[in-house]
Amino acid sequence: MGNWGIAETATPKEKLKSKMADFLNGLNSVGEIGYKAYCAIFDFSMDLLDKMYDLGQTESITKEQNEELKLMLGIILESHKKGYSSLTPPIIKKVKELLK
Repeated sequence: MGNWGIAETATPKEKLKSKMADFLNGLNSVGEIGYKAYCAIFDFSMDLLDKMYDLGQTESITKEQNEELKLMLGIILESHKKGYSSLTPPIIKKVKELLK
């Protein structure tokens, strides 16, 4: 893997989380999102990725649920980049409902 900081022998779950962390760190590094937004998105997305990965290992979610989760994560990232952090709480609520 081309990323530094993640071992070739890391689990697929850890590799996925590393890619997300690299992406968020990049957004913060170039000023697309502030540090406060970075911390909030990082904590939420790492927990979400854990839950999504674990859910995928134990039970299947529908293709529609998977697409909706990916879309919501994208909306969260874009809303924070544009300074619309007030959109995040309702989206997080919907994600939590989907993961129940």
